[in-house]
Amino acid sequence: MAELVKRRPEDIKARLVVAGEMANDQVTQHCGTRSTDEALSAPVVLNTREVTKVRADLIQAAPGAPRNDGKLTEGARSRS
Repeated sequence: MAELVKRRPEDIKARLVVAGEMANDQVTQHCGTRSTDEALSAPVVLNTREVTKVRADLIQAAPGAPRNDGKLTEGARSRS
């Protein structure tokens, strides 16, 4: 996560969330950002793929999000 944030200085905080069912994961990068410019989404998605080797969608949020609870990654998979 440090590498991803370093590549995008307008991000204040970032978190990768892995959801879905086993063998069908959905990865989302949640970014607390100073800018809500949608044109910045494509480079973030490419950087995430390059650094983590997985595809991820991007959710841009206001500064202060995601929560300041110390988590850089979050597992939100269903257990079924």
